[in-house]
Amino acid sequence: VIVESGRGKGRAMRRAFERVEADFVFMLDADYTYPAAYIPDMLDMLHQGCDVVIGSRLKGNIIPRLRLSATGFNFEAELFSQIVKSDYSIGEVPIYYRRRPTPAKLSSIKDGLTIGWTLLSRRLK
Repeated sequence: VIVESGRGKGRAMRRAFERVEADFVFMLDADYTYPAAYIPDMLDMLHQGCDVVIGSRLKGNIIPRLRLSATGFNFEAELFSQIVKSDYSIGEVPIYYRRRPTPAKLSSIKDGLTIGWTLLSRRLK
């Protein structure tokens, strides 16, 4: 368990990335909306040469090199924009999303604007 005293998902993920030493890192939300049952399929793709594998609702050893600064829900937007910009190969595993048992913490307008700004600013850098 890694404890992060600051607030925000992005800050917690950056702290974890600084501390974890592993061949592969999997990010899962604690509310089980993305089941861990897909990890074996993701591992197969990683072993086949993909640099990054994401669980995709739409379709169903790189982290230390990324410069991540996001502290909130814009973390994934920053992470994926840097992965694409760095020309890493990306694999996708079709997944089924489980309905969240509690209300979402994501604010549509505020967090949406932050995510949009993150994507725009990363594109312009």
